[in-house]
Order: sequence, then structure tokens, then C-alpha cells
Amino acid sequence: MIDAALGWLSYNMPARRKLKFIPPVRFLKYRRVYRAPAGWWGEFTPQTPQALLGVPGIRRDPEAEQAAYEEQPLQDYPALYPRGTKLQYYGMARALIPTSPRFMRAQAAIERAAARSRQLAGSRAGKLVDTAELTRKVKAEAARLGLNAIGIAPYDPKYEFEPFLGRNAGDRVIICVLEQNYATTQLAPDTVAERAVMSAYSELMQMTASLATYLQDLGYKAAPTSPHGTGAMIHYAVQAGLGQLGHNGQLLTPFAGSRCRLVSMTTDAPLDFDAPRDYGINKICEECQVCVRRCPANAIPRRRAYHRGVEKAKINTRRCLPLVSQAGGCAVCMKVCPVQAYGLAAVYEEYEKTGRILGKDTDELEGFTFPVDRRYYGPGEMPKLDNEFFFDLT
Repeated sequence: MIDAALGWLSYNMPARRKLKFIPPVRFLKYRRVYRAPAGWWGEFTPQTPQALLGVPGIRRDPEAEQAAYEEQPLQDYPALYPRGTKLQYYGMARALIPTSPRFMRAQAAIERAAARSRQLAGSRAGKLVDTAELTRKVKAEAARLGLNAIGIAPYDPKYEFEPFLGRNAGDRVIICVLEQNYATTQLAPDTVAERAVMSAYSELMQMTASLATYLQDLGYKAAPTSPHGTGAMIHYAVQAGLGQLGHNGQLLTPFAGSRCRLVSMTTDAPLDFDAPRDYGINKICEECQVCVRRCPANAIPRRRAYHRGVEKAKINTRRCLPLVSQAGGCAVCMKVCPVQAYGLAAVYEEYEKTGRILGKDTDELEGFTFPVDRRYYGPGEMPKLDNEFFFDLT
């Protein structure tokens, strides 16, 4: 949900002007505490246990996907919930103020790269090229820049937000991935953890802008976006095999779960597509259910259902967004995910040995201090939130 607030901030010029001139603030060894870990992930080699196998990517109903798109193109959060997004931005102030100088510099780099892409008169996209070699070079450059991974998926208008339809620079979408700082993320829900989010985004946007410039220098159009993006980035990440959709509504990558940030770009470079993979996430989530039980807003349904042709546990935004706005960004559903906390390989190992989900029902995984009342809640304990806590989003 923080992505929605950052999207509002990215396109809200008065708010950006206010933050742009805030001088840098040094908070408690800022770079060491919040800095994202660099290093190319490479291929995830452990085999998915047979008992966890399902389908590559997400279960889909293509006809229902198309029908939903024709009935109404995809809408984004700032358009659907303007008041909720604005209040979320205000609720993030303690995270935004110390990190805004770096974030705004990174946003400016993204905008410069996108503007340069629009100004390119021609493109090499129609010329004969060794696509495998080009793809290898682009991924090598991404690794050199410090990204953890990139994935390449086909552009799909069904998963673009309506205001941005037709603005793509080509028929490929590159998803760029960078982890958040591990130790700081485990402090969620807390403003400190949200500063790690902003720090990761700031570094990721700079790297993505540099990768776009690299493609432009090769003669291709490449238009990077803000953290909110111009479409459903999780869709493209899943289609590119970077992870699968978790029960918490987030992309679960095998190396860091949802403890990573995504930024996308469209390009006409003829890169080879990556493919969806089956990491066993669907089955793990069905048996885990920790995020369902631990969500303070009770915003995550227990069972998946089809929505716009995609099987997912659709998050109740009217309960989630007010919590995010008032509880230091929340992110309890990220913090208590065993794939985020331990990595998928460790979850596999425990499941094959015992048939259990690693960390489930333990204080280490499930415990958190709730910012609203500053109380600590262990397994089986939950905050009590009255109806007035869940304000109207529109």
C-alpha cells in the first residue's frame, strides 16, 4: 500500500516541491541501518518439493481476464481512494522527511530517463539482432549496477492503469528488483522499517534510471516509472518468473519473499522473455495462513477466489489502508511471512523434514509491537480496533 502513497507523491507537484528542499537529515547511522543489500541473486536452484507443486505463476481464467478489462480497464489506488492515499502520505511523514532528499533525486533521475526515451527519434528495435546476447548484456549491466534481479515480460494492456494506457515505450516490460535491509524490516510495524522502504526505493530508482540510459545508448527506447508504476508490477514480475503472488497480496520472491521493492520500465529492445515458475508458493500460503491470522485489520481473506480472472486472496483495502496510514506503515503481513524471514530454501527444508511451515506459531516470526498502542503482541494476541479506526477512503 505504500506504493499508492508514493504514486500520489510522484505525481503531486505541490507536495513534491515542499519535500524537495528539505535538507538531508542524518538519522542514526542512516546508510548502514537502512541501506539495501546489493548482489545479483542469480538462479534459484532448489527443486520445489513435489507436495508443494501447483501451477507456474498464477492460476488464471483468460476469458474472464479479457472480459474484466473490456468492462473496465484497471484502476489505480490514488484514483479509487484519493482521501485514503492522501492520508497515507501524511501518515508516512516521519519516514518521508529524513529520506525525501534521496528519494526526490532518484525520482528526478527516473523522469530524466523517461523524457530522454520520449525524445529518441528512431530505434534499433526493428533491426536484426542476437536477442539472447542482448538479453545477456542487459542482465549483466543490471548486475553491475547493483540490482538483485530483473525479469522481462510481455507488455499487457489488461494490467496497465487506465490513465497510462498507450504510453508504453515498447512491447517489453522490465521489472527491476532490490531487497530492503533485512534487520530494519524485521522491526515492522514501525517508522524505522518504512525508512528502509524509502531507502530501497531511492537506490532502486537510481539503478533503474541507469539501466534505462544503458538501453537508450544502445539505440532503444526505455521508459522507467515511479515506484507506483503505470500498471500492476506484480503481474509482470510473476510472468517473468521472479516469484509468485503470496496470500498477503505481495510478490514472494524465493530469495527475500516480499522484502524487496520493484520498479518497472517499458522498452522496445527485443529482449528474450522470461517465463513464470512454480515455486510452490500457493501451497505454502494455504498451509501457513500466518499473515491472515496476524493482520491487525483482519483485511486478508482465508481463501483465494477469482478476481478479474486471477485467483488471489483479495485484500480488503477499506480495512488495510486506514491501518497503514495510522500504524507506521504497518507491513505486519510482510514481517510475519516465513519466506521473507527465512528464505524459500529454508522453508522447503523444514517442510520436507516435518511437514510444517518454518516459524509458524513462534514468537520470533509472529510477534510485533503495534505502534498505535505501543503494546507487544505475541502469537494468539491481537490489537482491538474499533469501527472509528477505519475511516472512509474516498
